[in-house]
Amino acid sequence: MRVKTSFSVILLIFCAVSTYALEKTACNCKDAVLLSMPRSFHFGPTTATGPYNGLQEITTSDKNSEIAFNKEHNPAWYLLDIQFEGELAFEIMPVDTTNDYDFLLYPYLDSNFCNALARKSVKPVRSNICSSTEQKGFTGLSTSATQEYHKQGPGDPFSKSLHVRKGEKYMLVLDNVTPEGQGHTIYFHALSKLEINGQVVNADSVPLVADVQLSDMKGKTLWQSSTNAKGAYQIKAAVEQNKNYSLTFLNDSSFVGTETITPADFKDVQVFSVKKMVLPKLEAGGKYNLGNINFYPSSASILPQSFPSVEALFKLMERNKKMVIQVEGHVNAPNNNEQAKERIPGEFQKLSDERAAAIRDYLITKGISKERISAIGLGASGMLFPDATTEKEQIANRRVEIKVVSIR
Repeated sequence: MRVKTSFSVILLIFCAVSTYALEKTACNCKDAVLLSMPRSFHFGPTTATGPYNGLQEITTSDKNSEIAFNKEHNPAWYLLDIQFEGELAFEIMPVDTTNDYDFLLYPYLDSNFCNALARKSVKPVRSNICSSTEQKGFTGLSTSATQEYHKQGPGDPFSKSLHVRKGEKYMLVLDNVTPEGQGHTIYFHALSKLEINGQVVNADSVPLVADVQLSDMKGKTLWQSSTNAKGAYQIKAAVEQNKNYSLTFLNDSSFVGTETITPADFKDVQVFSVKKMVLPKLEAGGKYNLGNINFYPSSASILPQSFPSVEALFKLMERNKKMVIQVEGHVNAPNNNEQAKERIPGEFQKLSDERAAAIRDYLITKGISKERISAIGLGASGMLFPDATTEKEQIANRRVEIKVVSIR
């Protein structure tokens, strides 16, 4: 019996299709995968992108072109339906970091887009066709990039982020130029512009010159600078909606200050006026709560958002070469529980010991002499919220405090 092979069956042979735990891709314009984008999200990992289906839809004979592939190898097409206003950024991350991905991003005005593309009557608004293998294959759009297009050859694998509006659509075309390459994950970011204005002073309201740093909850630094002679600073950065960000403040004669910023309802520009950040005087015998150093429940593992504060503590000790501290660990144990889970007697003490030791060991690995740091656990004796009920209160109880033993 002869079986008739349809075009759709042939297409499935060429294109990467959906399998368990892997997202599907499409290898031509008309079958582009629709991605609705109300907020930041990720798509992938995908199956390996398949070879083009016999139709070279985006090609040029100009090897120096910034707006077309010299040849399609293993394409993947995505139609982005924008549901926010702000900056669009993304990272394309290959499953195999030796794979080299290129991309083009086009405005999608109507359903005639694919025909217009075939007639070469539409041009991309962003592109990156340079080699990305030196950056572990990562490429995409970034708020820190300055160029809109990058042509073939060595160069920055990231192009400038794009301002978008709700209701707009864009066609994103990837091409994995690596033979028999693997799939990818795309991390999309819906960003708004954040402006923060504030002042740093001491306990007597005298302005301080201090270093100021804005970090995300993974510890990545987004902005850093210093206050002026009046202690004032202004931050301008691109951030994601409804995610926490950490502000740290560092002055040589003061203890570290921290503040958490949470952009709420999505707007194109969000402005925060942070009240005066008061940095306490650094003195022997002083005990300080570095509030952003916290831990996972029932664990001595440091939360990722804590690392900017731990790093600030390291820098403070670097600047005060004779400073000796004691790290004091605490647990959250209202009604003799941590994370609503009964623990055997003595385990609270053990957990608080481990938390203090985790901070001590981190500072030692950064190069601080072990003779300058001791660690002690105080169990559940020093909870900030003895009857903690909210997650915020419980997190605040899972902390360390820093006692300055001596400075000189």
